[in-house]
Amino acid sequence: MPASPKPTAPAARERWFQPRRSGFRWEQEGLNHLRALMPKTEPYRAWATFQFMGPSGRINECDVLIAVPGACTCWS
Repeated sequence: MPASPKPTAPAARERWFQPRRSGFRWEQEGLNHLRALMPKTEPYRAWATFQFMGPSGRINECDVLIAVPGACTCWS
């Protein structure tokens, strides 16, 4: 009879999503600082340097959006 598979730890989930590095050194340093300060536990998530289209059709840029328990804030 084959041995049963041993349970393993769940795969680590990415918490920081940044599709592109900032073109400004000082801004990237700030983003790196925020990333280092984020707790390394669930359910914290962050999205940095992204754009989205508003209802008016205007393109908006967000430097960083951080989702934490009970709140969500965008800095740009």
